[in-house]
Amino acid sequence: MKVYLSGPIDFTNQESLDACKSWRGFAESKFSQNGIEAINPMRGDSHLSPGQAFADLTNGKALVTRDMHDINRSDIMLVCFPEASSKRGIGTLMEMMFAHEQGLPIIMVDPGNQVSEHPWVKFTVTEFMPSIGEACSRIERYWHD
Repeated sequence: MKVYLSGPIDFTNQESLDACKSWRGFAESKFSQNGIEAINPMRGDSHLSPGQAFADLTNGKALVTRDMHDINRSDIMLVCFPEASSKRGIGTLMEMMFAHEQGLPIIMVDPGNQVSEHPWVKFTVTEFMPSIGEACSRIERYWHD
């Protein structure tokens, strides 16, 4: 089973960048213990630092193409909007719609209710969970092969 880890990637300050990396690292570790592969769109980004302009990081078409490929080879999407993030998550919302169109279940964690009340989000999300730990456990128990 493969889980795509979607969520805003925020470089505005160290706290936001750490939040992006932290929940993904937790999910990768938890899933690997149960033979589940986490697909992290931040892989290879250890050189990133706060204040960087996202547009300067990579070619936009290459980024979207890679993410679409990763979503296509996934079985489920885990989405997190960390409370520390100041990003609106436009790319994340696009990924969610793309995953929904591919028929992927989408599990979402949005502790600050940044986007979860929006009708489009409610339409695409399969299940809302209160924390990353609970979302990972739910995926392991209910969605894992």
